Amino acid sequence: MSLAFPVIPFSVAEALQNPASRGQSVHEQMQSVIYWMACEGYSEDAIWRVMNASPNGYALDPEIPHGEIRRLIEGALSKVHNGYKPTSSSASVVSGAVPLNKAKVTPAVLDKWKANAEEFINQKGGFVEIEDLMDASPIQPSPISPTLSLFDSLYKDEDLIAVQTEGYGARDRWASVADWREKLRLGKRLTGKKGAWFRPNPVNGTPTGNNQTFGDSDVASVRYVFLENDFLPLNYQASLLARLPFAIHAITDSAGKSLHAIVRLDGIDDKRRREYAIQLTRTLWDRFGFDHSNFNPSKYTRLAGAFRDEGRRENHNGEQTLIYLAKDRKDEPII
Repeated sequence: MSLAFPVIPFSVAEALQNPASRGQSVHEQMQSVIYWMACEGYSEDAIWRVMNASPNGYALDPEIPHGEIRRLIEGALSKVHNGYKPTSSSASVVSGAVPLNKAKVTPAVLDKWKANAEEFINQKGGFVEIEDLMDASPIQPSPISPTLSLFDSLYKDEDLIAVQTEGYGARDRWASVADWREKLRLGKRLTGKKGAWFRPNPVNGTPTGNNQTFGDSDVASVRYVFLENDFLPLNYQASLLARLPFAIHAITDSAGKSLHAIVRLDGIDDKRRREYAIQLTRTLWDRFGFDHSNFNPSKYTRLAGAFRDEGRRENHNGEQTLIYLAKDRKDEPII
C-alpha cells in the first residue's frame, strides 16, 4: 500500500467526507485536520494531496481560497517544527476520534466498531469464516511443522528470528532461519504453558533489553506489522482480514480472543515503513478496534505451531494455528 496518500483515522476521514459549510467554522475544521497531519509528520505535499482529495477535499470548494489552505499548512508545519505538541493525543485532535487508551473503550465505542465492521464487510462482499481463509491460503502449512512453513515463507535463511515461550519479559531465544530449520526438524515445536511468541521483524543478534530481550533499536529490518483485535467476534475479525486491501502474508489463530495477521509494510526505507505502521494501526484502531500499540517493529505476535494451556478459548485444543500463508502478496483483499 503506497504512502503517497496518507492513511488517516476514521474521525479525520469523516471530517473530510462531511466538511462544514462556510458558516459552520470550516476554517477551524480544516485547521484541526491539517494540525493532525502536521503532528503525525506528514510533508507539505502529502497534506496538500489530502486537501485536494476527491470528492470533498477542501481545496475543491470554490469558496475556500487555496491561499488560505496553504497558509494553514505552512503555519501548522512551522509550529510543529518549533516544538509544538497538542495537549491531547494527535489521533484525537479532530472531534470524535476514539481514545487510544484501551481502558477507556466504552460500550458505545464497541457498538461503533461493530457497526463499522458490519458496514465495511457487507460492502466488500459479506462475511466469511476462518475455514474460508484456510481454503484461500496460497501455501498450505505443514501439519508437522507449521512454524517452519511460516519462517521459510516470510524470511531468508540468514534472517535472525527471535522467539520466546514464557511470556512477556522472559528471555528471547534467537537463531537464523537455517538454524531454526535444524532445531525444529522431525516435528519439534517451540511452546510453553502460555504458548509462544515471536518478533515478526528480523533482529540483529544483540539484544539490548532487560533479560536479553530485543527492542525496537535491535530490529535489523522493518518489514512487517501485525494486526490484532481483542474486541470484535472472531467471524468479524476473519471477515475484515479477508476484505481489507493490505498485503497480508500470514494469519495465525491465537487460540484465544484474536487472529494475528502479519502485514508487509510499504515504504522506501525503515523510517517510512515505521511511519506507515503507525498510520495503519491508528486508523484501524479508530475504525474497527484493532490494537494500535502494535506499530512498534519489535512487538511480539503469536507463533504458529505452539500450544497454549493458559488463556485458550473454551472448547479449543490450544494450538496457535496457521490459517493463512502467502509468500508474495499485493495490496489487495485475500477474498
